[in-house]
Amino acid sequence: MKPNESVLKEFNLQGDIEFLPGGEGKSYKVGAIVLKHVDISSEEYTNWVADLFSKIEENGFRVAKPVKNVNGNWVTPDGWSAWEFLEGNHDYKDQVKQSIDAIITFHNAIKSFPKPVFLGEDDTPYIRADKYTWGARPKNIHPDLKDLVESLYSLRKPVNGLENQIIHGDLNPDNILVSDSLPPAIIDMTPYWRPAEFALAIYAYWIACYRDEQDVLNFFKDIKKFDQMLVRAGIRMLLIMSEFNKIHELDKYKRATEIVLQRVR
Repeated sequence: MKPNESVLKEFNLQGDIEFLPGGEGKSYKVGAIVLKHVDISSEEYTNWVADLFSKIEENGFRVAKPVKNVNGNWVTPDGWSAWEFLEGNHDYKDQVKQSIDAIITFHNAIKSFPKPVFLGEDDTPYIRADKYTWGARPKNIHPDLKDLVESLYSLRKPVNGLENQIIHGDLNPDNILVSDSLPPAIIDMTPYWRPAEFALAIYAYWIACYRDEQDVLNFFKDIKKFDQMLVRAGIRMLLIMSEFNKIHELDKYKRATEIVLQRVR
């Protein structure tokens, strides 16, 4: 799936078409613009993200602003969307504090946006894992994961004083771009309706627990209800694997679970 001259004309673009890695193999750079192909099933989501990002006031963070086509729409009839290209890389280790600050200000900026309709309609393995994380336990858990999941559930306690809002529910180093001269950029939005503190715990899980770098958790010491959010992040990671009935890198997830348990017990 590669954009042709007709697609370029729909966005008033000229120049060489450069394939970009990632983006499910559907992203191309033309000058300072990234073209992404959208499946029909994802069109509602793409329009929602475009509306959201077009209205966000950047303050201590960056997002890719969407670009309308010649007809004033975010997505063309043949499924192409356009976004500003963002400079940066994924070398987060020297910018953990900056990334955390960007995550906080990003979620403050989108706090007033309403819950999208499609979040209540979706029934995907990811959404089911998220519901089980916060609600009743699933009846079936992959046998290789059951003890790990149960150990985390045993530490899960009710939390009060946190407000649900739109969050980026898949914040890992691949979804944050850092730069020596620019604020961190939040990319590849995956919306969930949970507390912003949960988004921070997911990021902490990936950069500290999953990578067995416990000292990094010190950067999150001021996050409200952080330990309970981290427990939930650990549960959700394991339940996603269980939902797909696919066990990979189990040793890393075992170690990550041990780190969460050691911290919270």
